[in-house]
Amino acid sequence: VTTPTSHAPQSLAGHLLVLIRREGDFHDCWDSLVIGFVGMTSLDNDNGVGGLTFVWRGLTGHYLSAIQEETLASLVERATVLENRDVQRFRLILSREEIRRLIERLWIIKNTVDYRYRFFGVNCATMVLDTLNHAFEGGEEIALDVPLVAPLHIAAALDEHRRLGDPVYPEHWSIGKRARQASAQNAEIRARVL
Repeated sequence: VTTPTSHAPQSLAGHLLVLIRREGDFHDCWDSLVIGFVGMTSLDNDNGVGGLTFVWRGLTGHYLSAIQEETLASLVERATVLENRDVQRFRLILSREEIRRLIERLWIIKNTVDYRYRFFGVNCATMVLDTLNHAFEGGEEIALDVPLVAPLHIAAALDEHRRLGDPVYPEHWSIGKRARQASAQNAEIRARVL
């Protein structure tokens, strides 16, 4: 989960991704595969489409979705430095069969499924939940009865259904949070010195 940021309308609620730790990945998962669902807004961004037009298009499904693949290292750099977001990780509680089904579903989505991306309705969070619902065994399904779905709604629903495990440390703090932390420590040291 990356925390919300105000740098772009589609980022106001945060972002939800899935990290897949493969055999042979580094122990800290720095090279592990991170998969997220994104709206393909770059053409509009590159051509100066912004403001209310951009927001309207994002709310009404103008943009196609895509699967974005990156490593944990690139995600942390992009999120914490470029977007000023924190990155927090949690373990998913899945059986080996569910992991296999999750990987299979991601492959199917990448190669055959097109979604219309909506910033708050069919977005990174709902697409991850849809993918997990296809992976769960025994017909288990997590449904949400809210019109606007944020990543933390999905995290809460996964926790409620005992599918969200413990946090994975370290958390990766944004440059803003690190600066505030350093400023508070400096103020504390200054007070002791004086």
